[in-house]
Amino acid sequence: MRSVGRRLFLSSVLTGRGASSRPQAGTADIGFPTGRFDGKLWAIAGKLQQEDIAKVKRAYMMFFDHIKYRKQWETPPFTAEQVEELFDEGARMVVRIRLLLDEQSTEAKLRQVDGNAQVFLHSNDAPSLLRQAPREFLVRLVHSTFQDARGYVEGLDKAVVSDLIAEMMAYQYNPRCHAWHLASALTHDLGTARIGSEPEKPDVGTLLTQSNYTTEEQDKKWHEAMEALYKAAEKVRAAIAGSAKPAPPS
Repeated sequence: MRSVGRRLFLSSVLTGRGASSRPQAGTADIGFPTGRFDGKLWAIAGKLQQEDIAKVKRAYMMFFDHIKYRKQWETPPFTAEQVEELFDEGARMVVRIRLLLDEQSTEAKLRQVDGNAQVFLHSNDAPSLLRQAPREFLVRLVHSTFQDARGYVEGLDKAVVSDLIAEMMAYQYNPRCHAWHLASALTHDLGTARIGSEPEKPDVGTLLTQSNYTTEEQDKKWHEAMEALYKAAEKVRAAIAGSAKPAPPS
């Protein structure tokens, strides 16, 4: 999916607008992030490779290459256009989860690209879910990708995969959770940032009269960062207050 199309897609989901084929908030109860993974799925977002996403998506698209459709013995229950965005979203989730698994274990892994997804796509559930609950279709697609004929693979189970999907969906579909993740990321960045040398151990007498940074330049940079944070905090508080529901009349 092109970047512009993806931005429009995410915007349509967050605002509740968009075509019925796109997953809408509230169409499936998948739970809420447990915090078990501490946002690691988003910390590795920069490692996503488009070629890996495209590989999984192509494997999903092989559904339409089944001999019964190629020979026109049967008509597919849905079109490639109807599932393209969902396949793209599913592929991104799968690649992100696999990156997390690779970080947790460096052992060599033999993976079937789309796992057991073809079984789900050829099931009677897939067409009805696509029409009635596309978000649930997406969830089932990702779950099936981490299964084979015997069940879940790579030490995963239904609960773990559900937690991982919930973390990704909460970030993507829930603006409140999205804001929380951004705030957490900023806190992490501040904790690891180094502007010049680190301050020495605070001394109360020194702090009452001057900064505990060793140079004026270091002190100035951190004061600028602090000022920017205060201004940003004021805007965020104003936005929260503006979106808050008015109190009911007493």
